[in-house]
Amino acid sequence: MKRPTDGLKHARGLAGWQKGLIAAACAIVCLAVALSGAYFIMKEIGRSKLQSQRPTEIDEDAIVYNGETYVYNDKLTSVLFIGTDRLSAKALNEKEPGANGQADALYLAVIDTETGKINVLGIARDIMTDVRVFSVGGQYLGTEKKQVCLAFAYGDGREKSCENTVNAVSNLLYGIDIGTYFCLDWANIGQLNDLVGGVEVPEYDENWKKTGRTVSLTGDDVRPYLRGRDKTILDSSVNRMNRQIDYLNAFAAKTTKAARADITAPLRLYNELNSVSVNNLDATKITYLTTLFLNGGARIEFSTLTGKMVQGEQYAEMYLDDKTTYETLLKIFYKKK
Repeated sequence: MKRPTDGLKHARGLAGWQKGLIAAACAIVCLAVALSGAYFIMKEIGRSKLQSQRPTEIDEDAIVYNGETYVYNDKLTSVLFIGTDRLSAKALNEKEPGANGQADALYLAVIDTETGKINVLGIARDIMTDVRVFSVGGQYLGTEKKQVCLAFAYGDGREKSCENTVNAVSNLLYGIDIGTYFCLDWANIGQLNDLVGGVEVPEYDENWKKTGRTVSLTGDDVRPYLRGRDKTILDSSVNRMNRQIDYLNAFAAKTTKAARADITAPLRLYNELNSVSVNNLDATKITYLTTLFLNGGARIEFSTLTGKMVQGEQYAEMYLDDKTTYETLLKIFYKKK
């Protein structure tokens, strides 16, 4: 017959073993809570930062166009992606005005923070707009009507060049506010491509016509796909935007899939590129935008600005069609009342 204390000793032994499991489980739970709490905090900080970059003074007067009434969507935030034509990895450290390259690719991502929907507006490099001009010494000289791509050249090749480009893009969009930018050189586009494991895109032939097949781009193979054009053709920079949008669609689909599997994937991508880019994004903004995008159904819509391309004294010049530009901006930045 067992003594009452025998069962007690056995129970105490089991309790010690169970305590170890419970302690480990508690540690895991606490870690998960801490990580989710940190993620929530980062998301909220990012939300606050991006919302603070919205226009503080918005014209609240409704716009009537073709019998429809529109009001500005004050839930939007924008990120301008700048791809420069610099091909040297060390060009990022070049700070002399006039030696900083040009903004060869410009895409404005407009994010609706209420729905998570993203409109990406492609902006051709040859579009004429008011560009702030500076002397070699950095003295402001005024504004001149120039191709929007040249705004980047008037700066330090880093933040000042990006800010001048943001200003020029805002000018051609009737003063629409742009709070955030991300700039990457063509020299580093292969690194971006390989960080997501390469991208499968529609194939184009030597005349830049679709073949009906697909091709997987890895390493620096991505560079001619995105940059290549026949400069003897006046509107070649506009035509190649079709390939760039094909690539962006495929790239977005791949990163969206990765983010669905691991919501921190875009943040890791940003961290890998941070040292070779110029931007005013940060981990909190990336965290918030990723959550917003996924919760909104991961919807992206692409559009471009159209106009008339003419031969200038030296280079191609594109003059936007006022009507279609106005209608595009109404669609992206305004909503029907």
